[in-house]
This record gives sequence, structure tokens and C-alpha cells, in this order.
Amino acid sequence: MNDMHFLKKAILSALIAAIAISAASCRGGDPSDSSAQSTSPTGTSGVESQSEAPPAGTVSPETDPTESQPFEDPISFVYRDPHYTFDENGVYAAPSDNPLGAVFYENELLSGDYCAELQLSPDSLKTRAGILFHATSSESRDGYEGYAFMVEADAVCLYRITYSYQSGMAATELAYRVVEMDKRTWKQDGCTLRVERVGDVFRCYFCNDADGVEPWPEFEYALDDIDGIGIGYIDNGRGASFNSLRLSEVSNQTTTDAPTYVNPVFDAWGADPGVLYHDGTYYLYSTNYVSGQKGYPVYTSPDLVNWEFAGMCTGELWSTNYYWAPEVVEKDGKFYMIATNNVSLGIAVSDSPLGPFEPMGDLLLEQAIDGNFFFDNGKIYLYYVNVKEGEPYGIFGCELTEDLSSIKPGTTTLLLQYTDPWEATTVEAPEMIKHNGVYYLTYSGNTYTSEKYAIGYATSDSPLGEFHRYSANPILSYTSEIQGTGHHCFTTSPDGSELWIVYHVHSAIGVYEPRTLCIDRVRFVPTESGIDRLEAYGPTHTPQPYPVS
Repeated sequence: MNDMHFLKKAILSALIAAIAISAASCRGGDPSDSSAQSTSPTGTSGVESQSEAPPAGTVSPETDPTESQPFEDPISFVYRDPHYTFDENGVYAAPSDNPLGAVFYENELLSGDYCAELQLSPDSLKTRAGILFHATSSESRDGYEGYAFMVEADAVCLYRITYSYQSGMAATELAYRVVEMDKRTWKQDGCTLRVERVGDVFRCYFCNDADGVEPWPEFEYALDDIDGIGIGYIDNGRGASFNSLRLSEVSNQTTTDAPTYVNPVFDAWGADPGVLYHDGTYYLYSTNYVSGQKGYPVYTSPDLVNWEFAGMCTGELWSTNYYWAPEVVEKDGKFYMIATNNVSLGIAVSDSPLGPFEPMGDLLLEQAIDGNFFFDNGKIYLYYVNVKEGEPYGIFGCELTEDLSSIKPGTTTLLLQYTDPWEATTVEAPEMIKHNGVYYLTYSGNTYTSEKYAIGYATSDSPLGEFHRYSANPILSYTSEIQGTGHHCFTTSPDGSELWIVYHVHSAIGVYEPRTLCIDRVRFVPTESGIDRLEAYGPTHTPQPYPVS
């Protein structure tokens, strides 16, 4: 009998406390609820798993348990690495030479909608550990496969796990996100992870940064290619203690007739979106992809989901080349567009959001891109990226005159340059938003051609800085389903109760052009620092509730 056949039959040598199965409170944050105390679209039924704990005892790896143990036990291991031990305090994964190790058993609760919640503590700052779920024997290899939601010192990860008797265990990354967690706290106190299933949609929660509100999931994924009922623990060989694993049923309480959308929401090519909401209609302006065509296209929508082409809102502006990143605001009954035309910035004006927009004099800035208007306390600010050779590259801000015709002398300020690894060699697409007196300078890092193009932010108590980066940037980044998440803008739902982010993505995995558009919810969450955290529910590729109207 080979090792794998033994492992599939090995019975849990543990006490009843090794895996606690109880009715757990496993509600997640509902993205359609804009309040801080949001609740999940799925509730917890409170139905306790009826499976009993396995008998205590020791199973020697050299002994075939079929010779001494009955197989009518309610729970038995399907797979167990030898460095996992069990006692009255829980489960311990000792440090080992294995880059990945796991233990799991089967529970029929996983065949339906459920919530699994796990508390764990690391042995070191290099520990990565978490929940192994939906594990099952592999049909394509001698081994098993499943998914793992794991946490490390400053990030959470979602993996597809495969185990082969010949080659061992391997993990394929599906999603990765930096989380706000103090490394000392992580080492001392550990954390809580949660996985919730409703149908084929899985939500993975990191519960330590909730700060008194229901957390939004770090990842929401459609996982339908593996449908096992295995649940357990997984680690990277650096040592971890698992205090409890609680399972409960989850009842799907979503309204079946409520409209939903799936990203991307745009049928046309689109990039660098700017959205204006005016008199009940959304107007979307984007980079012009059509070769040889002069001007900018405009699209309209009643709900942010269903868009129609409304024509070209400009003709030729200052140049015949490169019509990028337009943005429009309304002021005193007129509509002003900041436009990147031939790698320079100019302002155009119109009496209608549909145009036609006409140049308002000469270019405002040469060798500058990605303009963003911001109105604050009776002043008008412009944020942009300076790309002029021989001058500092980065995100700048300045104050404009009241008629938007020129920059006030002495106000131009360098705000951000690339410094963090996730930014690579690029910071661009600034978008300012103000909340509770704090200025949030959001921006994109890395290059738009990269799948790792992402969105982060920095905060200040002044519109022109000094700005301090958020410690858990980026807040919206790539997954295996959506890549190139960047160059965004913000708007609200039709009723004004929700904040939304509109951003572009690559139209296909591994193909950066053309780009298309996605929408997702964002919110501010209180933190101990007193500066609310800006977080995104996304990027999503699963059905989401429409913006509230």
C-alpha cells in the first residue's frame, strides 16, 4: 500500500477540541449596504453541524489503520501531514522542511452553503497559514486538490492547491492582497479568517481589520471546478497554531428578482474613464481608441451598468494626436473638460455634457497627462502627472484661477513620486476625494500594460500635502480573473447613498489592449488612527447588486 492510500484512510488522532464544529456567527458585509454597520446578503442560519468529533488516540504512520480502527467513525482524515499534532489546546503545525503541509477531513456541510471560521497564530513572521477548503481526491493526478485562503504577516492570499504522490504539494495563486496588520500584533495575537460559500461564489474574509464594522471580503470568487467536501488546515512549514475551526450552515437570503451586474460593464473599448453624474444621467468620457479619429467619445447611462454611445463630444482640439484621459465637471451651468491631448493638458468648455467642447485658449500645461479637477472650500485645484524631460516625474497639484483659465503662481507642488515596490516606476492617474476633512489622493501604480497595474492612495490634511501613503496599498489590484485594474474615478449611486469606483481593466488575461471598464463599491471604514480607511469591494467578477437607485 503506498503512502497516499494510507493517508486517505488515516483516522484523526485527536481530542474533540482539535476541531470544534459549532454554530458560528459568519455574516459578511453586504456590498449593497453603504453604512458602516453593513450586513451580508447572506445570513447565518445557526444550524450546527451534526458531525461528531473523531475518537482520540494515536495512529502510527507505520500502521495501517484499517487493521485496528473501524471506518464507521463520523469524521476521519482524508489527508494528514505528519508534522500536525493535536491536543486539548487545538492543532499545531510544527516547523518542517515541507514548503506546504496540510490536514483535512470531510464534512457533508460543505456540499451546501456554509461558513468556516478559523483562528490561528504564527510561530514566526514568515509563517503563512490558513483554511484548506473544498479539498477532494484529484481526478487528474494521484493525490488531492482544493483551495486555500492563507494569511501572512502583511497580506492574504487565495490559492488553488494540488497534491501529487509523485511531486508533492503545489499552490497556484489566484489572488493576493496586502492587509492592514501590525506585525507585532500578528505575531502575538494571530488573526481570524473566514470563508463563506453561497452557490459557486466564495467570499474570503480577513477579520482583524474590521474595526467594529462587518468586514467586506478580501476576495469574492466564483470557484466551480473543484467541488470537494474536505475542510482543514494548511501551512508553509514555518509553524502555526490553529485554535478552532467552526462550521455553520448559511442560508441564502438574497432576493432572486433583484437586478445584478457582472464586470466588465462596458461592451465598447474604454480606458482612463471620467464619469459625470448630472440631472439623473451618468456621462462617461474615455480615451479614444479609434485610429485616426479626432476627439473624445461620450456614453450615457441611467444606472452605471447599461451604457449607450452618445456620439463624439469634441472634434479636433489642440492636436490631431492622442486623445487620452478626459474628465468633465460642471461649474455655474457650464461644463469643463480637462483633456490630455498629444501628451499635454488643456481645458475645453461646453454648454452641455454631450458637447461640443471647444478649447478654452491655449494648452494649460505641456508634457503633462491625467488631469483631475477638485473643488474645495471655494477653490479649484488641478492634479496631474508631469512627464516633461529634465523635470521631476510624479504627481503634482496646483490651484487654478476662478475661471479655470490659468494656474495661480506659486501653487504648483510635487505631491508623489514612485517609491513603493508595487508602484514599480509609475505613479499616475491622480483622483482626489475628501472625507471627514481628510484629503485622499488616489492614484495608479505600475504601468498600464502590466497585469499588476493597481490603485492606492495617500492622505493629507491639506489639498496640496504633505501626503502620506496608506500602509496597505494597493487597495484594488489584479486577480487571476481580472488584471490591469487602474486609472479610475469616483461617483455615487443614483440615490447618493453609495460611493462607486469606475476603473479600466485589460480586456483579457495576458492581453492589455484593448481595455474595458468595471465598476465596484468603495467605502470608508473607521480605524484606530482616526483616519478612515478607503476600501474597495473588488475587483469583482461575480454577480453584484445594481447601484441603489
